[in-house]
Amino acid sequence: MVLRVKAQTIITPFLTSPPLQTTPQYSVRAFLVEANYLIRYHWGLLVGPKMEVESGRGTRYHAMERMNEAGRSQWYFEERDVTLLATSMLLVRIMIGKVMKKDRIASVLHNVPIRQGEMGWNCVSWVKEALRDLDADGKALGTSVMGWQAVRDGAMRYVQQKKADHRFDGKGNFDMKFAATFDLLDGKETIP
Repeated sequence: MVLRVKAQTIITPFLTSPPLQTTPQYSVRAFLVEANYLIRYHWGLLVGPKMEVESGRGTRYHAMERMNEAGRSQWYFEERDVTLLATSMLLVRIMIGKVMKKDRIASVLHNVPIRQGEMGWNCVSWVKEALRDLDADGKALGTSVMGWQAVRDGAMRYVQQKKADHRFDGKGNFDMKFAATFDLLDGKETIP
C-alpha cells in the first residue's frame, strides 16, 4: 500500500556508553482536507515529529492544482514547511510510516511525476504513486504501511468515524488545535 502521510517525530532513547541519549525520529502521515466538488478530499503527505506539540513543524508534500496565465488548470508539486497544528481545512492525518532518512524521502517525493494533461490524474494519483515509490526505495522508511488500498481504506474509515463523532461540525468536544490522527501501524487513534 502506498500512502503519503505527514510524518511525525518520535523520541527513541538509546544507550551508548554513559550517558543515555535521545534521538528524534520522524514518521510519515497521509492527510486529507476538504476539497472541491470534483474530488471529495485533497490528499498529501506530511513528514514531521511523531509527538505533537504546539510549536511542532513538519514538511508537507503534495500535488496542487491552480489556474495558469491562460486560465487553464495546471498541476504542480509543492514542498512546504508547515506547522503541525490543525488548519480549518485539515480533516485527518493517518500515520503510515516511520522515517529512516528524511533527505531520502524528500528526494523520492521530488521525483514523483506530475502527469499534466493525463485524464483523471489528480492529488490522489500523486499520493498513490508516491507511496509506491517510497515503498520501492526501501531506504527512506522503516516500519510502514504503504499499500494504497490499506492506506485509503484506513483514511476513509477514520474520516467517516470522525464525522460521526462530530469532530468537524462543532457539535463535538475536541481540542481543535491538533488534527485528528490515527496510527495505521498500531491500529489506534493517537489524537481524537
